[in-house]
Amino acid sequence: MESLKSALILIVTALSVSILIGCNFTKISNNSVVTPETFYSDALETLVSDKTITQTQSNQVFLKVLQNVNDSEGCINGLNELVTNNVITQSQVTIINDKIQLDMNHVMESN
Repeated sequence: MESLKSALILIVTALSVSILIGCNFTKISNNSVVTPETFYSDALETLVSDKTITQTQSNQVFLKVLQNVNDSEGCINGLNELVTNNVITQSQVTIINDKIQLDMNHVMESN
């Protein structure tokens, strides 16, 4: 039980850091502006296409991420509420986090 708790804390921390880093970035890539809205929308659209998450889940994740981007207190633990409310699973949070991190690295490298 203790190892599960430790693993969940590690996953939540990794997700929080990734979201916090990406919260307010705007990057110009190939003469186009990448805003948080377009960035997260594109990442989630890929996960819906891959059938990793449903469109309904994607919509709720997107709203939660944008809410946290605009929240004056920052983006910490944005998706935990969705896990708690059984909208998405912790496994899906990990996949979403990995996809966002991969895409974020790609955007940063392209400039």
